[in-house]
Amino acid sequence: MNKLLAALMRLRVLVLLTVLLATLFAGITLFRTHASSCAAWNHCPITQRYGQNEEHGVDVWTQGLPVTALRSGTITFSHEECWDGECVMDITWKLDYPSHAGGSPYMYVQIRTSSVYVGKHVADGALLGYSGSFIEVGLTPDWAYGVSNWRWGVNILTVFPWL
Repeated sequence: MNKLLAALMRLRVLVLLTVLLATLFAGITLFRTHASSCAAWNHCPITQRYGQNEEHGVDVWTQGLPVTALRSGTITFSHEECWDGECVMDITWKLDYPSHAGGSPYMYVQIRTSSVYVGKHVADGALLGYSGSFIEVGLTPDWAYGVSNWRWGVNILTVFPWL
């Protein structure tokens, strides 16, 4: 009788673990599907907002999507930055019309790969490169020089509320 009871208890634990793991993996799959179903990078979920944890832009959860310029301008900065084995390209461009971007003279993105170089002019909608698992996008003048302080920036969501 004790052996039967012990076997039933082990079976119960095994069933509970199976249900727990299935639920966990289903949740992860649904989350991945949501991000990969974005029509464009600027329609994906925001994971961190301007000013949150001194965030100087907006982090958007993407998955290998093409990243395009929201406004036209000339590339002023392009640099690879790595931490914890993860690398991104910091790209900044001086806007042709700062008044179309809340008065900020610069816009920037952090993406996985870049297809632009310093001095290149990009039009609205021009391909900048491709995202990794996330991108950061923002309007801040100091990022053009490779440094950033979120307090100097413009909240990109006030200029592009549809992000």
